[in-house]
Amino acid sequence: MIHDYIIIGGGASGLMLAARLKVNNGIILEGSSRVGTKLLMAGGGRCNITHEGSIKDFLTCYGANGSKVRTCLYKHSNLDMMQWFGENGLPVSAENGRVFPVSRKSQDVLDLLLRLSTDNCWETITDSRVSGISYVDYEGGYYSVKADSCKYAARKLVIATGGITYPNTGSDGSMFAVLESLGIEIEKPTSVLAPLGLKDYPYAELAGVSIQNVRITCGKGKKASVSEGDLLFAHKEISGPAVLNISRDAAPGKSISINYIPDVETPFEDLVAAVGRSKADVSTVVADVFKLPKRFCQIVCQRASSSKSAARDGVSLKRVAEILRRDSFEVQTRGSNGMVTAGGVKLSEISTKTMELKKHPCLYVIGEALDVDGITGGYNLQFAYSSAAAVADALNE
Repeated sequence: MIHDYIIIGGGASGLMLAARLKVNNGIILEGSSRVGTKLLMAGGGRCNITHEGSIKDFLTCYGANGSKVRTCLYKHSNLDMMQWFGENGLPVSAENGRVFPVSRKSQDVLDLLLRLSTDNCWETITDSRVSGISYVDYEGGYYSVKADSCKYAARKLVIATGGITYPNTGSDGSMFAVLESLGIEIEKPTSVLAPLGLKDYPYAELAGVSIQNVRITCGKGKKASVSEGDLLFAHKEISGPAVLNISRDAAPGKSISINYIPDVETPFEDLVAAVGRSKADVSTVVADVFKLPKRFCQIVCQRASSSKSAARDGVSLKRVAEILRRDSFEVQTRGSNGMVTAGGVKLSEISTKTMELKKHPCLYVIGEALDVDGITGGYNLQFAYSSAAAVADALNE
């Protein structure tokens, strides 16, 4: 039997496509034992589906490739996505700019996509890992798909297999080798939105402590990358939104600088004045003046002074201010358990209006399998939706 459509991958983008495209006979081939596993993890189980605000502001959130998918994002925007979910029975609301289902449950998002996919006559086949794709120029032409011991055929084929992150969910990157065998160019995939391990890391004992609104810089001058947000200390690394969002550029060997008090213009002067008015321990004064965790300030003061008696002198206070404004480290490791994949099918290979491969008519690529990756805040699920909606439009024409 030659199916009208096959979607390879039962993750966010594949299910969003199936939920938007009604078919006569279409199948979803999922390599793992269940669909939507990674979707259930999104937003810590609350499913941060997108971000509110103007879609124009989204482009810079996808790095250099953001402008290349402008058409797709503008036509299928965050407002469209929020409206679509609401119209299909899952209202959403914003929290600090991030958009979630009102229920704050990823399971509700998955349940909706599965219900709509079933209503649209899609059949899901799990434990079907695809190992080969070929085009057969016979009976009008179709794609032959080898999955384990079975073979399937489809007039139109969509790749929605994700990247290399969370391989236990099925996103193990194995599809990239299959696509390369078809002559499709792949940007080497790497794991991003990942924690960073730092050389001579001094904050191991602060595991679980966080600081809000820090600024992290990687590089210098006009080419420097800057990320702002919360930072979380762990035993061997730093994490949190500010760290995750700069991890794409902060490869091992590069240097980063952390400003824990980016809104303070004169930290040294402020600190000298405060110490002069107080007999309290300097770390207590630092914590009070800059609204920072006490344990963190104790370590900063220890690093700034070789002796406790010198902690109140001008040299030590200046060093404290320098650490708070420019705490510099060399990146030693970038976590392999990143949340998103950078790299994938090069955008030069597809029409960014329809997501169809230029060299292979009727073969489409969507979501994280493409070389598009966003920062935290719902941008990656937004692109999953936008690219899936673009294919749905193209196939519905």
